[in-house]
This record gives sequence, structure tokens and C-alpha cells, in this order.
Amino acid sequence: MEKIILDIQNLDIGYDKTLVENINFSIKNSELVGLIGVNGSGKSTLLKSITQINSALKGNIILNQKPIEKYSLKEKSEQMGLVLTNPIINKDLSVFEIVALGRQPYTNWLGLLTKKDKRIIIKAIEQVGLIDKVKKKCAKLSDGQLQKVMLARALAQQTELIVLDEPTTHLDMYHKIYILKLLKMICQKNNKAMLFATHEINLALQLCDKIIVLNDKKAYFGTTEELAKNQVFKKLFPNDLINFDQEQLIFKV
Repeated sequence: MEKIILDIQNLDIGYDKTLVENINFSIKNSELVGLIGVNGSGKSTLLKSITQINSALKGNIILNQKPIEKYSLKEKSEQMGLVLTNPIINKDLSVFEIVALGRQPYTNWLGLLTKKDKRIIIKAIEQVGLIDKVKKKCAKLSDGQLQKVMLARALAQQTELIVLDEPTTHLDMYHKIYILKLLKMICQKNNKAMLFATHEINLALQLCDKIIVLNDKKAYFGTTEELAKNQVFKKLFPNDLINFDQEQLIFKV
């Protein structure tokens, strides 16, 4: 059954001045939504506003039909997971120990893991294809494997919404595609909503259910086909170097 997990209403974001104004979009369960735009367009600022790292200038962020400011920190961590580009983690910890951190909202004050917690952790590690690395120290993992560990931690958190900032940074083309297809599969199999910022625009256009485009202080939202029809992609880059192919729905040099 479809339901709206995240609803953004008339949101203005920025710091000393407004970067993007009047942002409106909603994300349903099972939807993978990509956030694209040129450098400095406000992608990271939007994610930080949604996750409450920074405050929005105006508007409403509704998470599971409740204003996000009404959640306690614990309640919010049970509703929304966050995967950062360069996470600050102790790489001397094993894959299991890092993924186990996703259970913190549910453990007691001693942080003791129940049998249920351990089953959830192992399932999350299996989902990202790292079960053979469960005891391995994170310091010995590749960038791609470490990105999978951080995704598994968010999965172990068992939230309906996962927000990711540049999940394919530092990865080669094969692993960029692998990670994005993994996100798509997890959304569909686990009925989760995912929002991620990315510079991999052509991959996002092919794999995402919906796209958010930030450009010239405005936000555009829809399917790739809808945005292409409305000429949104044509305005994203100067056409002296990059053009958008309306038929193939990709950017070409």
C-alpha cells in the first residue's frame, strides 16, 4: 500500500541568503529519488535541512504525517537513516560492529544487543553482499565495501526513509552502478523510501523513480520523462559543452 513518507512543503533553504526557494515534493514508500544540480545549487543544504543538521529558512518538513520538529532525537532516528559521503567512523571496528551502531535507537542504556538485534544486523549485512566480511576490520575494506557497510548500518536502523549524500563518491563506474542498483532493489524489496544527492546524473535519470532538480534557486520534481518534457534538463548546463538528448533521456558531450 502506497503512503507518503516524506512531504516537503514550501521550503526555503540557505544560510545567510536563500539558496533555493519554495521547494515542494513528496516521496512515497518504495520510491528511489535522486537529487541533482550543479555545484553550489543547494543539494547538500537541502539534505541537511531535511535531516535537521541545519534549519530551513521557511516551510514544512513532514515525516510520516508528523512535522519533523515534533520528533525527539530518538523518535527521529527510528524514522530516518542518514548515510554521509565521508562518515566519521573508527575503522578498527569490524563490519558487524559498525552495522550494529544502527541498532542504537532500540538498545537499552548499556547498548546490549538482543538476539533480535543480531538477526537484524546479519540480515542487513547479507542484503549488501558483505556476509563473508562480517568479522573483517573496516580499515581493510575498499571504498566500495565501506560504502556498503554504511548502507547496511542504515538498513539495520530499520527506518522507512534513508537519506544519502553522494553514495557513489570515490567509486569506479562499475561500483557506482552497483550501489545505485542496490539502492533501487532495497527500496522495492523492503518498501523503503530513499533520497540521495548525486553527481551521477545520467545514472540517476535511468534508475530513479523520481528526480529533484535544483537550478537557479528553484526546485523541479517529477519523473525523468516529465522533467524532460518540461525542458528542465535543457536549462541545467550551458549547451556549449553538454546537451540533453530528449529522445534517449541522457546528457551528451
